Formats: sequence, C-alpha cells, structure tokens
Amino acid sequence: MAEEKRYWWLQMEHDFFEQKEMKALKRMSAGYVYTTIYLKLLLKSLKNNGSLYFESIEDDFISEIAFDIDEELDDVAAVFDFLKRKGLLIEISKDEVSLPGAIQRIGSKTQSAVRKARQRARQKEERNVTKSRQNVTMSQNSHVEKSREEKRRDREQQQLENNAAEVGKNIIFEKLKEAFGEMSVSGTMVAEVEDLLATHGQTLLLYALEQTILNNGRSIRYTRSILERWQGQGLKTIEQVKQNQAAYEAKKQSLAQPIQDNFPDVPF
Repeated sequence: MAEEKRYWWLQMEHDFFEQKEMKALKRMSAGYVYTTIYLKLLLKSLKNNGSLYFESIEDDFISEIAFDIDEELDDVAAVFDFLKRKGLLIEISKDEVSLPGAIQRIGSKTQSAVRKARQRARQKEERNVTKSRQNVTMSQNSHVEKSREEKRRDREQQQLENNAAEVGKNIIFEKLKEAFGEMSVSGTMVAEVEDLLATHGQTLLLYALEQTILNNGRSIRYTRSILERWQGQGLKTIEQVKQNQAAYEAKKQSLAQPIQDNFPDVPF
C-alpha cells in the first residue's frame, strides 16, 4: 500500500522577524538574501524533523546546500557561519546539521486529515448559511412593515424640508424685491442668488441683502461683494459680522478724536 501523502509547514510566530537573531541577520550587508536562505533551510529540514543531510552530490556540505536551494555559495556559507554563532545551526556530524528553529515550528498533517478538516469547515459554513437563511425568512415580514413605516416617515420629513425651503426662498425673493425692485428680479439674478445661498447659507445672505439696502446697493453683485468680504475675514455668522463691525466703528471713532497735548494753556 502506497504511503499516504503528508503536508508540512512552518508554524511561525507573529513576531518571528522581530526576534533579535532575525534582526541581526537582516542588518548584515546582504541581510534580506540571508533571511531568505535561512527560511529555505528551515523549509528544507521539515521532512527530516529539522535536520539537513549531506548526500555527497557536491564536494562539500555547503556547496550541496547552495546547489539544492539555488543560492550563491558565498551567501550560504555566510548564513551557515551566522547560524552556528547564534546557536541556530548545530553540527551533529560531518553529514548532518540540525536547525533548532525548525524543530519547534514543525507542523504536519496527513492528506486524509487535511481533507477531513476541509470537510468539517465546509459543513460548518453550510450550517451557518442555512441558519442565516432561516433568520432572514423569519424577519422578512417585520422588515417589510418597518420599511413601509420608514418610507412614510421619510416622505413626511422630505415634505417638511421642502416646505421650509420654499418658505426660505419666498423670504429671500421678498428681500430681493425690497433691495432692487420687483422689475429687476430676473432669472439671471435668481440663479446668482441660488449660488450665494448654496455658498453662504440663508441667514447670512438675508443679512447681506439688508446691508445692501442700507447702503443703497444697486445690484446683486454688491451683495456678493459683501459676502465675499465676510468670507475673506473668516466671518461665518451674523454675530461675528456684528462684532467685527462694532470693532471697526470703535477704532474709527478713536482715530477721529483730536489728540490732546499735556502743555498748559499760556495766557496772552
């Protein structure tokens, strides 16, 4: 009877490459190449319980390993030397070396064990899918009712928002007529107002229109210039605008006051 196929793997710790020996190996002149060679040696040793054997195919052990894993001889020799110094490679005899790092990380299963594990995973997934479908079926009716109620509330909310937006537009339209006259309100002006409304908001736009009226502004461009000036000054609310105007007026009054000297009046 043929021997059953077996799978092998390295059970690596999550911090394998953070270990001091691995950091020292990576920091060598060809560190990443050396790290790759070490991993190849670990994998090569799995079937032999962490050991590598010299089979006399090449002249010496290191030459044979370099040929077997398809790496440069000098690089393999440097890795062997490093691993010996760090206790990660032990010479058992002239024909055998052992890798302790592989022994403690060997994982193995037969083909039938792997097949059974996959079957159990597939059955578990099928049970989860069946349970999920049952849960969906049980909750469909309640979801339908909930969906209807949510749609009704959404329609009501949308209607309220539309009504509020319409009222806001009517207020702005009345303010436009007050500022520029009903005959001046055109499609072009309305389009420009829509742009200002989207950029600055209704509250600030209405206040800018009031300032336009107070200063006898003649066009919507005047209103735009007010809003852009406020935006450039970082003013985003009416309160901020009023505070800024008050500070400006106070400064202007202080500059307008006559400078008093400290000299006494001289009678003539």
